Amino acid sequence: MTLLLLLALSAAVAQEGPDTLSATGAVVPVPINLAEREQEVWRLYQDNNLLTARRLTEELLEQYPTSIIGHYVMGNVYREAEAQLAKSMYHLGKSRELYEQGTGVSVSIPDHFHALLLNSVQTTAADLELFDYQLQVLDYYDSLFDPNLTGEHAWPLMKLGRYDDARTYAEAATKSSDDWQRTLGLNALCALAGEERKRQEYTRACDAALEHGRQATDSDVNVDAYNASLAALANLEFDRAETLAWESNTGGAWSTANPHVLLAAYMTSQGRGEEAVQALRDLQSWRARQPPHLRPQSRAEGDAVLAGVLVLAGESGEAMRVIDRAIQFPDRQATSTGTAAQAEGAHALYRLMIRRIDRERSAEELASTGMFIRLTDWSGSFPDSGDWTDQATVRSVLTDPDVLEGTIRPYLDGGLSFVYPWMVGDLIDVLGPGVVSTAVRRMRTKESLPGVDVYYDAYDAEIAWRTRNWDEARALAETTRAALPKSERLLRARLAAIAADSAWNQWDTSGAMALYEQVMRDDPGVMRRLGLALPARVSTRAPGPVARDAAAMIARSPRLTTHGEGFMITVEGLNDLSACLRSPSGNLIFCEFVPRPKPALDPETGEPGPPISDWEYAQWVHRQFHDRAFAMPLGLSRLDLRSLDGTTTVGKDQARERMKGLLDDLSQQP
Repeated sequence: MTLLLLLALSAAVAQEGPDTLSATGAVVPVPINLAEREQEVWRLYQDNNLLTARRLTEELLEQYPTSIIGHYVMGNVYREAEAQLAKSMYHLGKSRELYEQGTGVSVSIPDHFHALLLNSVQTTAADLELFDYQLQVLDYYDSLFDPNLTGEHAWPLMKLGRYDDARTYAEAATKSSDDWQRTLGLNALCALAGEERKRQEYTRACDAALEHGRQATDSDVNVDAYNASLAALANLEFDRAETLAWESNTGGAWSTANPHVLLAAYMTSQGRGEEAVQALRDLQSWRARQPPHLRPQSRAEGDAVLAGVLVLAGESGEAMRVIDRAIQFPDRQATSTGTAAQAEGAHALYRLMIRRIDRERSAEELASTGMFIRLTDWSGSFPDSGDWTDQATVRSVLTDPDVLEGTIRPYLDGGLSFVYPWMVGDLIDVLGPGVVSTAVRRMRTKESLPGVDVYYDAYDAEIAWRTRNWDEARALAETTRAALPKSERLLRARLAAIAADSAWNQWDTSGAMALYEQVMRDDPGVMRRLGLALPARVSTRAPGPVARDAAAMIARSPRLTTHGEGFMITVEGLNDLSACLRSPSGNLIFCEFVPRPKPALDPETGEPGPPISDWEYAQWVHRQFHDRAFAMPLGLSRLDLRSLDGTTTVGKDQARERMKGLLDDLSQQP
């Protein structure tokens, strides 16, 4: 097809003559040979040499601003190489105008070019979320060409909420003899079942799409396995969901479906911190393999999952930087069933959680300062205006009952993006116990899948706890925790913390201690996230004032409440100290070795500076103890955590692409 197009162009356009002289005797260059240049830029575009194609197309359009082929290539290059969708649509629209009105300089273009052009226009319209316009272009295409683009109609119709029409087109596409049309139809039926929140129909539809993808010629299971994984999760099939996410990884990186986003989120909910970190690294490697125009379309989604891992690690500063970036550079939702509002509400909820952890960490740090600073510090005494803004954002999004339903009902589409059950309790502070309780009661009536009710019991336990109904909170938390799937490690730990605090407020010391021990083993970070204090006693097993100062700082922490029969915290060692935590029965939970930091190097001379003081070392021991005791250990340094956002990985890949484009340019020169 491409060869015929190029030959037709070459035969149809007359050759230009040599340079001529102007009246002043200066050399006037004759315009470049249109046929040869259009042939060249078309070949470069087809060979995916996009940067060189752009440079030569710019030269072509400078000489021939009405070149149909020039605007077509430029429009596609803007979309595929740079994700500049507005510029892409301008050039594709110009190419279409010149072609359809017969005013372009390219002549004798084969009919199939018009089909290619309209397909590029409708694809770019979809990327811009101009779904009404996309449908107009698809209808116009179908009026001119056979076979019709039947399956392509289903997705924009679904995005516009026209579910019945979308289903009609999708079902028609599944009956086509064309593999691609059947793929589109089955994929749309899968998405429709998810949007309609029919759990079992959802997994049946997505499994059918995946099975077709596995058998289709030249198939790529990336998207189909990704969707099937989400459907399996909606049916609480946790192991199968992970298996399907790994199968999605066997496909190519030619869509916005990044399987490592799912894997990182699954592993985070299950408390598999080190595996979640590896999934985040793989997530960035996958992004680096995606075509340039796809990378910006799922970056914020990955940032939200990364922020969740950073939250568990207690890295509130890095988590805030990442979630702020997600808010500043939101994903387009053209290829997702989600909406911008759902993502915005989720990111605001993440930010509320991060800000709360940051305040708790600041209070912990304050405990390691001198008495005067502690007495005169008023930083935690005033409301945070940022909280008001984010709470308003979450409330405004959840005023849509559809989004509220999708958020409260576990693992279904249509709610706040990537807000899993271990985070839903944070909505109670935003919406109020009454609103959430009413929503939970209403959602229970919509469920028929066994095992879902236990999630609503978990939410009711947290509502009871926040309203200080200790008896109900403890009873619900303990029974629900036992009934939840083992995969729900973070939610189970949260319920253990609620049950422990309720038992403590019932004066059941031994019951509280047993529950707190489970919390400290499963997810100690929930103590910070819920603002709880661990009953403990602090002592020193090391001589000297440094150990005594460190122990005193730890004892003042808001994460601890003094109790003679509580957990045992000891500061041990000689020159270099360790901070150890033991259960009330004496079982070692951890012992964090904290060597004295080496002096910082002078940036100009490279010489070491003065050693830190004994007081600063005691503060360092205090800080390291809290970082270990009240965060999920990931086995990473702060520097390693900062590297997980993919800036380096993807940046290097983009630099390689620019270098490849430069080398291509050089190879084109005589």
